[in-house]
Amino acid sequence: MTTNPLTLYFRNGSIRTEGINLHEIELTWWRSQIGLVQQDPFLFNDTILRNLELGLVGTECEHTSAQTKRQLIEQACREAYAHDFITALPEGYETQVGDNGIKLSGGQQQRIAIARSIVKNPKILIFDEATSALDVASERLVQDALEKVSHNRTTIVIAHRLSTIQRADNIMVLAKGTVIQQGTHDSLLADRAGAYWKLVHAQQLVQEVEQKQSSSLWEGFLSEKRLSIRTSIVSEMDMTTPIDVQFTPTEAARPIKGIEGRFFHSFGLLMMEQKRNWVWYLVMLLTAAGAGSSYAIQSYLFARLISSFGWWGDYLQKSTNFLCLMLVVVALGVGSCYFVLGWVFNMVSTRTKSLYRKEYFYNMITKSIAFFDEEENSVGTLTARLATDPTQLQQLLGMNMAMAFISIFNVIGCITISVYFGWKFALVVIAASMPIILGCGYYRVRHEVKFESRNNEVFAESAKFATEAIRAIRTVAALTLEKTISAKYKTLLGNHIKTSFMEARYSMILFAASDSLVLLCMAFALWYGGTLLSTFEYLPFNFFVIYYAILQWLSFGPNIAQVTAAATRIHNMRDGRSHPHQRASTRPTRPDTAVSARYIIPLTAIQHGADICFRDVSFSYPTQSNPVLRGISFTIRHGQFAAFVGPSGSGKTTIISLLERFYEPQHGSILYNSDNIRFISLRRHRDQLSLVAQEPSLFRGSIRSNILLGVNERHVTEPELHRACRDAGIHDFITSLPQGYETDVGTSGVALSGGQKQRLSIAHALIRDPSALLLDEATSSLDSETEREVQKVFEQTASGRTMIVVAHRLATVQRAGVIFVLHDGKIVERGNHQSLLAGRGWYWQMVSPRLRHGDASHSHNHSVKPKPCFDLHKFGKSVSSLLTCVGVRPTPPRSWPRRQGSLSHIKFYGMQSLLLRLLTCPSNLPMSLPALLKLGKMVRYPTLSTL
Repeated sequence: MTTNPLTLYFRNGSIRTEGINLHEIELTWWRSQIGLVQQDPFLFNDTILRNLELGLVGTECEHTSAQTKRQLIEQACREAYAHDFITALPEGYETQVGDNGIKLSGGQQQRIAIARSIVKNPKILIFDEATSALDVASERLVQDALEKVSHNRTTIVIAHRLSTIQRADNIMVLAKGTVIQQGTHDSLLADRAGAYWKLVHAQQLVQEVEQKQSSSLWEGFLSEKRLSIRTSIVSEMDMTTPIDVQFTPTEAARPIKGIEGRFFHSFGLLMMEQKRNWVWYLVMLLTAAGAGSSYAIQSYLFARLISSFGWWGDYLQKSTNFLCLMLVVVALGVGSCYFVLGWVFNMVSTRTKSLYRKEYFYNMITKSIAFFDEEENSVGTLTARLATDPTQLQQLLGMNMAMAFISIFNVIGCITISVYFGWKFALVVIAASMPIILGCGYYRVRHEVKFESRNNEVFAESAKFATEAIRAIRTVAALTLEKTISAKYKTLLGNHIKTSFMEARYSMILFAASDSLVLLCMAFALWYGGTLLSTFEYLPFNFFVIYYAILQWLSFGPNIAQVTAAATRIHNMRDGRSHPHQRASTRPTRPDTAVSARYIIPLTAIQHGADICFRDVSFSYPTQSNPVLRGISFTIRHGQFAAFVGPSGSGKTTIISLLERFYEPQHGSILYNSDNIRFISLRRHRDQLSLVAQEPSLFRGSIRSNILLGVNERHVTEPELHRACRDAGIHDFITSLPQGYETDVGTSGVALSGGQKQRLSIAHALIRDPSALLLDEATSSLDSETEREVQKVFEQTASGRTMIVVAHRLATVQRAGVIFVLHDGKIVERGNHQSLLAGRGWYWQMVSPRLRHGDASHSHNHSVKPKPCFDLHKFGKSVSSLLTCVGVRPTPPRSWPRRQGSLSHIKFYGMQSLLLRLLTCPSNLPMSLPALLKLGKMVRYPTLSTL
C-alpha cells in the first residue's frame, strides 16, 4: 500500500494539504509535522532515552536542556502507556534495546515507537499496520495508546484488522489502487454487498456464548486461582515483565591468548589439509629452494667479481666475462623459478580460496540457530568474514608463502656459504645480528597484526552504525534524521581516525627501529670484517663472500616473521571466528553426526501424517536466562489440525523451533511418531516438515527455482509443480506473467506482493509433500481477502497431514481440532474453539467482543499485578450455587449485572439471604463456613469492600 510513502513524500504524486501542493512545502519541515508508527518499528541499538530523543530532531526542542527533553519524553511515554514498563526495567530509560529492539517485546517496541512519534507533538499521525503483528493483549494496549494520542490530531490509519478502525470518521476501502468505498463503519456495514462488509465478515469469529450452569459448589464458583487467572488475563498477557538485561563482552572483542605460540600447530594443520596438492607443493618447494639459493650464489659471484678487479689484462677480461655470463645464467634460472613458483602458487591459492570459501559457507549455514543468536554473528559480520577470511588464506598460500619460503632458503644458503668461507666472521655476526633482526621483524609484524585488528574493531562500529541507518532508511527519513545520522557517523569516523593515528605513531617507531637496527648490524659486520682483514686473518675474497651473504639474509630475515603472523591470522579465523567457542571443523558439526545407523528411521515409516508429542519440555534461549517453555506436555494426533495461541513471548514460535530442531530442549523429550527426534537423522527429519513463516524468504532467481529449492528437481514433474501451485492459489497468476514460471522474483522477492510471496512459500511447502505442515503466523501480514484465500488453501491441503498453526489472528484457528493456549511458557488451556469459549477462560478473554479496552489499560507494569476485574455474571451464579448448598434458594434476577461495581442484586439475593439463614439456624454454620471463607477472600476487591 502506497498511502503512507506518498504522505511522507517518499514518492511522487499530487497531494494537497490545505490547498497547497506537497511539492511546494519544504521537505524537512513537512516530515517534522508527521508522526509515523509502522508495522515493524525500528529502534536503534541504543538506550530507550536516546531512541526517544530522536523524535525531537528537527523541532524547536531539539537543542533544549536534558531536563526539558526528559520531561517531554516521559509525558509522551505516559500517553503511549510506556512509562510504567520502562521505569520497571532495571535501568529504566537507560536500558539498551539491542539490535533493532530485540531485547523488548513487540508491544513494548510499538509503544516506544508511538511515544517517539508524538514527543514532537505532530499535527498528523500515521499508523501503518501498527498492530498487525501483535498478539491480542498487546494489540489492545497499543490500540488504547493510539486512540489516546490521536485526540485532536489528524490521524491516518492503514489496517488489515478492521477492529482497529471502527471508530474512524472516514473509512476508505481500496482495491487495485482505487477507492471503491468510503464512509463510516456503520454506513459501510449497511451495504451488505460492499467490499467492506465482506472484509468485516471474513474476520468475524464464530462465537459460542452458551454457558453450562453447574449446581456444584466448586464447579459453579471459580476457585481463587482460576478466577485470578481468568480475570487478570488482559493485563498479564502484555509482556511487560522487566527484562534481565545483562551485558557481557562479545567473543569477538575478547583477546585470544597464546596464539603467537601456536604457529607450528596452526600452520601444520593448514599444511596437513593441503595433502591433495602435495605434488604442486613439492614443485613449489624445489623452485623456492632454487630462488632462495640464488642469493648465496650471487654473493659468491660478486665476491669473485670484486676480487678480479685486482688483476689486469686478458685475465681480467676473461674473468669478468665469465662472471657476467654466470650472472646471466643465474638471472635466467631465478626468472624461471619465480615464473613456475608464481604460476603454481597462484593456481593452488585460487583453488584453495574457492574450496575454503565454499567450506566456510557450508560450515556457516550448518551451524545451529543458537550460533546466529550471538551478537557478534550478525548478518553483516558473517558476510564480511566470508569475503575477507578466504582471501587472507589465499594471500598466505600465494606469493606471501612463496616469499616466506624463499626467505628461509635464502637465510639457510647465505649462512651456509658464510660459515664455509669464514666460520669465525660468520658466527660472530650471526650471533650478534640474528636475534636482533628476527626480533625486530617479529615485533614489527606482530604490531602490524594488532594494529590491523584494532583498526577493524573500531571501524566495525561505524560500519555497523551505517548498516543500521541504511536498514532503517524509512524511519530515518520520517524522523528527518539525515543530518543527525550523518553527523554521528562523521563523529564515529573522526574518533576512529584519531585512534588510528595514535596507533600509527607507535608503528612508525617500530618501523624506524627495525630498519635502523638492520643498518647497524650491517655496520657491525663491516667493522668486524675490516678488523679481521687488518690482521690478515681473512682474504678480501672471503670477506666479500661473507659480507654480501650477510647483507642478503639481513634484508630477508624480517620476512620470516610474516609466516608466523599469517599463520596466526588463519588460526584466528578458523578457531576464533568460525564459532565463539569451538573450532570449525572441515566438516560441519551437525546434531545428528553421532547418531548410529540403528536410530535412523526409514522415510517410509514417517510418511503421510505424524503423531507429535512433547513430554515435560523446558527450554531457554542461549542468550537469555529466563526460561521460555516451562515443562509443557501435549500430544498432537496423526492428521490433526492443532493451533497455538497466546501473548507475545509465551513460547509459541519456540515450539516450532524445537520441532524443527533449530534448538535442543534443556529438559524433556520431543517424540515424532513415538521416536525421539534426537535419534532421527536431521536431514530426514526436516524433509518431513514444511515451515511457512510470517515473513517468506525468497531468493534471487526464477519462480520455478524458488518453489523447487531444496527439492530434487529430477523427481518433480511439471504436472506436480502446477498442482502444488494450484493448491496454493498462485498458478493462474504465474501463468499470466510474460515469462511464467521463469519470471525473476528479484532480490528477496521484491517483484511480488506480500500475498504472492506467501503463496509461493506455501507452494514450496506443498511440493515437498510433508507429513507435518508448520505455519508460524503465516497470514498475519496479509489483508483479509488474501488471508481468507490462504486459509482455504491450508484447509484443502491439510488432508492427511498434521498441521500446526501459530497465530495471533484467532479467526485462522477457530476450525482447529485442538487449540493450545500458552502463557508464560505453560499451556493454561486446551480444547477446540467451542469448548474453550464455553469455559470462559483465557481463550474466551482473548476473543470475547464484550471485553472492554479499558480493562487492558489499568496497568502496564507486569511486575506489579493489577487488581483483577471479574465477571459478575459468573460470580452471581456462583453465589446462587453457594446459597443452594446451604439450603437457601433465592430467586435470581432476570439478568445478572455485568457492569463492575453494580452489586445490588448480589447483595440482596446473596449475602442477605446467606446471613439470614445463618442467624436463624446457627447449626448451618459448619456447612456454610467454606462459602463464607470464599466470599471473605473476595473482600479485597474494591467493589466488594462495602459488604
